[in-house]
Amino acid sequence: MKVTLIADSCFLFEHDGIRILTDPWIGKTVAGGSWIQFPPPTISASEIGRLDYIFISHIHEDHCQLSTIKELDRNASIVLLDRHPNFVANFLNYHQLEFKSIITVKLREKYCIGSNFYLEPVEADPNHSLNNLIDSSLLLHYSDKTIYFGNDNPPYPGIDEYLCRYNFELAILPPVGGSGYPAFYSNLSKDEKLVASNTIISMYHAELADCLNRLRPKLFACAANGHVLSGKNAWMNQLMSWPSNANSPFLYLSKLDTKLYSKPMLINPGITINLDDYSGATLTEAITFYDNKSARDQFISEIASKEPYFYESFQLQPSVSFEKLLTLSYERLCKHLKANQINLPWSFNIAYPQDKVCSISLQPPYPISLDSVISNDNRLVISCDPRVLYFLLTGGFSWNIADATGFITYNRLPDQYIYDMYIALNHLRI
Repeated sequence: MKVTLIADSCFLFEHDGIRILTDPWIGKTVAGGSWIQFPPPTISASEIGRLDYIFISHIHEDHCQLSTIKELDRNASIVLLDRHPNFVANFLNYHQLEFKSIITVKLREKYCIGSNFYLEPVEADPNHSLNNLIDSSLLLHYSDKTIYFGNDNPPYPGIDEYLCRYNFELAILPPVGGSGYPAFYSNLSKDEKLVASNTIISMYHAELADCLNRLRPKLFACAANGHVLSGKNAWMNQLMSWPSNANSPFLYLSKLDTKLYSKPMLINPGITINLDDYSGATLTEAITFYDNKSARDQFISEIASKEPYFYESFQLQPSVSFEKLLTLSYERLCKHLKANQINLPWSFNIAYPQDKVCSISLQPPYPISLDSVISNDNRLVISCDPRVLYFLLTGGFSWNIADATGFITYNRLPDQYIYDMYIALNHLRI
């Protein structure tokens, strides 16, 4: 089995002549120009060449990027977790991206792609409402060995009983998160943001260590951490919930009291490793190999910060009525709140032009006020460029993605994260 890191969560697996690409995002900015890959890929999507299968874990653009997919081998088959609705399948059909076939595989079902070679999708943590709603991970079984490709999903404890039957040669796991918290929350001071960021980073690193101790793969590598903020918000990288140096998780692991069974794999974009004759590295070697802070800082300053945002070239017409857009969007949100019997003692407060605030209660009967005063507690205040708000309300941009881009500034009191509230926000669109 050969493994090549293309960039971020995009890997190429090759075994017995069969080539599988995961989560296509290669060399383009995503999320409206707000994320860019670092370290950057060394090849383009068109240079990937022949593919037999493309696994797409979920619809987020850093795992399913339109212009990248357009350049990939159309003789390949797309492999997806069988779920309804299937956002990725709908995305491919909407953009008329015709491949050899779209194969939907049921949860924890092995799909044979070669002699003793199988693909098997597994679920995201059920306790992580958003990930479990849209995301998936992949097991690659070959010979008597298995690879865990986690993308955004570390294996949760409840799946251990199922996974313990496999002999893991490699686990590819996320060492960090990707939320706009704490960087874009104005209820926090800079010092509070730094403390919160370091706390979150340590939490994710501890989760990585726990996963390795439970899975006990021979080798491990990190994924879903090969990007930085771009555009005019690039300076906020220092406050995001990801570290400023790729060697951070390896430094964390080196300081643990317990001995680590697994060995790190030294891999960067463009590097191919043959697992059949690779024994892994030490944590000390990984700390040196992944030390990229200087190069990262230079990349952010000279390249990432120069990227434009999608909305900056858009001119909002004076005839746009935000009252009308908010009213229509509220109707759709209300259906979601009622269908899911949401009853949270919180309110959404959306700032919009002419210094007005729309307030929506998340408790039945979900009253709305289009000219409200921001409440002093149990509220999420949402503000952004009017052009961004227009695209969010009309469905031209995702609330969920905008959260991680920095296009939205939040003010949250109390400072408490509630999954159902952020999921509900995605339904505020016409």
